[in-house]
Formats: sequence, structure tokens, C-alpha cells
Amino acid sequence: MIPYTWVLAKWIPGGQAFNLVLTNGSVHVVMYTYYALAALGPAWRKYLWWKRYLTILQMIQFVYGIASCIGSVYLDCAYNPSVYYFSIVYILTILGCFYNHYHQTYRTGREQREHEKRNQPCLDSSLDKMMPCKGKTD
Repeated sequence: MIPYTWVLAKWIPGGQAFNLVLTNGSVHVVMYTYYALAALGPAWRKYLWWKRYLTILQMIQFVYGIASCIGSVYLDCAYNPSVYYFSIVYILTILGCFYNHYHQTYRTGREQREHEKRNQPCLDSSLDKMMPCKGKTD
């Protein structure tokens, strides 16, 4: 992220980058507010119910960034289109990482129940050992 931003600021200033920087800065204010509250200790955990929504906000930011780049290509902005193409691939990569984190951390109720059912340990009565059901694991 840092080398990418540095290259854009050093050699390709201006353009639509301002919108993305403003959006990113706003999301980071919310994100660091969350981290500040989390650092205050366990007594503040009840106020941190919105962590899931912070991740959603970050993903919305990435979708906005992709849409902004695509729009700039179609509007033929006076900016090197290869920068937009690279940015789209880069942002898609980050979005994929965040989506994977979201999916792994916040499974839907049905998916979570199915996951637990598939991985429910079975008691092998002859050995009195816990063994995975039918050898299935996720």
C-alpha cells in the first residue's frame, strides 16, 4: 500500500486520487476510533458490537474505489489508463482479502450451524477417544 501510494503521489499526482484518499482517510478515522475503544480494556467490549460493520464499511470503500477507477476509464479522464487498470487489480486483491476475512470471521448462522454439524466430534465407544465424524474436517 505504501509504495503504491508513494508512486501515485510522486509521479502521477492529481486525478481521481483525491476522492479515494478522502474516502480512505474517513474510513481510517472510524477504524482507529474502534481500535482506541478496544485499547481501553474489557469494560469497553460492550461498545464494540460494530466491528463487523466496520469491515463492511471497508469493503464498501474498496468497491467505491473500483467504481471510481472504472468510471474514470470510461469518462476518458486525462490520466494514464494503465494506472486505473493497475489500481483496479490492486483494489480487487485487497477486497478479496477483506471478503475472505469477513467470511471466515462472520459466517452466517446457517453456514455456522452446518460447519459445526460437519465437524461435530463423535465418541468412539470402543476406544473412548474423540474422533472426527466420518473423517470430515473443514
